[in-house]
Amino acid sequence: MEYNYYLDFVNNKPTAYIFTEKDYYEQYQDYIMQQMIQVTYLENEAADRMNLFGDLYRSGFEALILDDGQQFLGMSLFDLIEKPDFSGIPEINRPVMNPTLVRTANDFMQKLIRKSASPELEEQLFHEIYQGKYLLAMDASKLNQEKINEETGESIIKEDSVMSFPLITNADNKHFYAFFTDWTELRKFDRENKYSGSITQFEDMKYFIQQADGIVINPFGVNLNLTSKMLEEMEAVVLDKKQPRKIEEQVVKEDTRVLLGEPKDYPKEMVNAISEYLKTCKNVKAAYLKLMIKEAEKSYLLVLDFTGDKEQLFSNIAKIAVAYAGGIYIDFIPYADSFGKSAVKAASPFYKKKLWPFK
Repeated sequence: MEYNYYLDFVNNKPTAYIFTEKDYYEQYQDYIMQQMIQVTYLENEAADRMNLFGDLYRSGFEALILDDGQQFLGMSLFDLIEKPDFSGIPEINRPVMNPTLVRTANDFMQKLIRKSASPELEEQLFHEIYQGKYLLAMDASKLNQEKINEETGESIIKEDSVMSFPLITNADNKHFYAFFTDWTELRKFDRENKYSGSITQFEDMKYFIQQADGIVINPFGVNLNLTSKMLEEMEAVVLDKKQPRKIEEQVVKEDTRVLLGEPKDYPKEMVNAISEYLKTCKNVKAAYLKLMIKEAEKSYLLVLDFTGDKEQLFSNIAKIAVAYAGGIYIDFIPYADSFGKSAVKAASPFYKKKLWPFK
């Protein structure tokens, strides 16, 4: 199951919402959907309650609000569970867990969808990714090793050993190595417990990304896709070699004066990825791409001919396109708007829905 808990900040504390009655949840859902935020719910039985609280800690939460919109109750998560302390455990035996990374990535993606992701939050995410420890799924069935220290788990891997690492393939036939922030995320991918977990870090990402089209962090959670260029930029930012690149989406107002043209370096991978997604959207007739310069700032202008909910459509495309945008802003505009029609007048769409002929 692919999911991320909805994250809010109440009194600067990362907060989750839980409800004792479905009616209470539905009232809250109506309220939050008015803010163009899409949420759903997971049911949790009493016997699994402590597992839920532990999973919220894994995801970086520190507080809970019970029955928001009613006579609600706010509390610290650590009033219900004891915050884990691994300081007395040898580092090699500590569980791989990255609560602040999961929280920051979740916060960034939620704000990216709502067009409010700041450069400061992006830089914070870069630091978290750079400093994190990860699990890489590994097929150890042909691994020949000899333990040399039972207490620490240290082993010698013999010469005839074979280790293999599974790849994830997307709809565009691109191949990614998956890095997981913890065992819970790995088991979302490996439900049959076929794989072991090899502990890795940022330097390993740099190696594995050379053997694939990219890497993805928590593909069944935040689903953060990274390219080799993005890893280079992250490292440069963390090591204070350059400013963080801007990743966000904007909506262009019709009265904004802009220059429009064709991209010199056409983003073929981004266009292909968007096209593959649009094939699954029955409500999209066509999509156009232009290069736009607004107030000396360059961006891609994506014009969409569609019907239905634009917020959901735009946010889904943003999730896909950001990995291929190369740090360039992406602006969305409906074709139905006068600006959209004039922007692509006489232009050919890069995607057009197939209309099957009548027989």
